[in-house]
Amino acid sequence: MIASGSLVVPNTPHIGAAWDKPTTTRWNPSAKGENCIACVSSYITDKVPSLNFKTADDIERIIASVDPSRGLQLNDAIDIIRKSAKVDALPPGRSPFVKDAEPGHYAVFLGSDRNKLKHVFHAEVLPNQGGLRMFDPQNGQVVRMGDLDSLRIKWGGHRKSPIVPVFIRGSE
Repeated sequence: MIASGSLVVPNTPHIGAAWDKPTTTRWNPSAKGENCIACVSSYITDKVPSLNFKTADDIERIIASVDPSRGLQLNDAIDIIRKSAKVDALPPGRSPFVKDAEPGHYAVFLGSDRNKLKHVFHAEVLPNQGGLRMFDPQNGQVVRMGDLDSLRIKWGGHRKSPIVPVFIRGSE
């Protein structure tokens, strides 16, 4: 383990670190700092009317643990988020950052490369060209387009670190 400010970050790649000091939110009632996968899952259960709301703690208890000891990476994280959102696998390659992006919910992953991702937040493309909203439910912070470079540096070490968006499910 490596100390990083007030957070302890595992030496092995793991998607689960908080952008800032985690706080208690509706989706992260335990204010955990290593559960961003469960927080994004929780946020989607809150935003999609046909789903029953579950907190990040519920997601970990019912769907899967997101403990850093598991060393979760992209495929594992997608599986957990999609199980929480009650969807089967969808075709890859969709992005909320392109013109005419498909309306719906996306998970946006950050890290030094696709095999060493460290954080995930939620993005939603609103229907009828309603725009893009990004939010980090782990600490309750709105993510703006202008934040993406600083997030790339924070989680990937440089401005050209990958941003890996994954379509989770369409809007209802």
